[in-house]
Amino acid sequence: MRIIQTAAPDEKERFHFMRWRFNPRVIWNAIEKGKLPKQEEEMDISEWAKKMLALDPENPGKTSMGFVKVDLKRAKDIPPSMNDEPGIIVMMGKGDDKYALVVDGNHRIARRFMAGEKMMRFYVVMQAQLKKIPGALIG
Repeated sequence: MRIIQTAAPDEKERFHFMRWRFNPRVIWNAIEKGKLPKQEEEMDISEWAKKMLALDPENPGKTSMGFVKVDLKRAKDIPPSMNDEPGIIVMMGKGDDKYALVVDGNHRIARRFMAGEKMMRFYVVMQAQLKKIPGALIG
C-alpha cells in the first residue's frame, strides 16, 4: 500500500486529490457514530515521513520541500493527549490500482517521526463507503 497525501482535520479544511474533495471532520463523525467501520491498522510512517513530508531522519526538526507541507511548530505543539489519536486513510481505486490517501494525521505523523517513533494507528476507510456519507467525499 502506498500513502499519497494528507490534510488538516480542521472543519473548514478539505483534502483535495484530483477531482476528489474530502472532509476529514465528517469522516471522523461518521466513524464515531458507527456509520463507518473502525477498521484499524498500525503502519510504519518512517518512509512516508521522509518521502512525502520531506523530514530528514538525521535532522528531524527541519523539512525541505515535500509533497505534503506540514507546519512543524504546529506538529510540535500537538497536545500529548492527541498524539495517540489514529489518522484516517482512504483507500482509492481498485485491484492493482489501489492506493491510500492520508486525509487526517499529517501533523501527528510529523510529531511522531521527530520523536523517533516509527508506527502510527490509522482508521482505514474505503472510497465506496464514503459515497454513502453526505459531505464526506465530493467528486
